[in-house]
Amino acid sequence: MSIRTCSQCGKETDSGSTACPQCGSPIRPSSGGISRYLRGIAFSAIGIVLFVIVFSIIHSGKFAATSSKQDRETEAVQVSQKFIMRKLKAPWTAQFPSPAQTRVTKGENDQYTVNSYVEARTWEGAIQRKNYECVLRYEPEKGRWHLVKLTLEK
Repeated sequence: MSIRTCSQCGKETDSGSTACPQCGSPIRPSSGGISRYLRGIAFSAIGIVLFVIVFSIIHSGKFAATSSKQDRETEAVQVSQKFIMRKLKAPWTAQFPSPAQTRVTKGENDQYTVNSYVEARTWEGAIQRKNYECVLRYEPEKGRWHLVKLTLEK
C-alpha cells in the first residue's frame, strides 16, 4: 500500500484508510488504477493507429508497382466504354460484358487496344449487340487518355 497525505490536515495515511486518523476527514479512494487502465487503452489505440499508418506507407509502393499495369488496363476498359457510349443512340441502355470477356492489349508508347462488345437498345426498342475495338493512348505526365481509333460494328 502507498502513503497518501490528508487534504484537510496534511497528515500522512496509508491508501487503505477510508478516513484520516488525525482529523477524521473522509479519504477518497485512489483513481490511479482506473487512470492507468485508461492510459493503457489510449497508448494501445495510438500504437495500433501508428502501426496501420506505417504499414500502409511501407507497402503502398509495392502494391502500386505490381498492380499499376492491371489498374491501367482496367482504366482503359472504362475509358473505352465512355467513348462507346458517346456513339450510341440510347447510351443509357448500354450494357458491357464482365472484364473477363474483354480483351486488353498494351502496345508501345502507352497505347492500349480494347476489344469487346456492347448491348444497347435501338430507337425501335430492339436489343442490339455490337463488337468494338477502341485504341487509346495514355499520357502519364498529364494523367489523360486520348482516343486514337474507334471501330464500332454497324
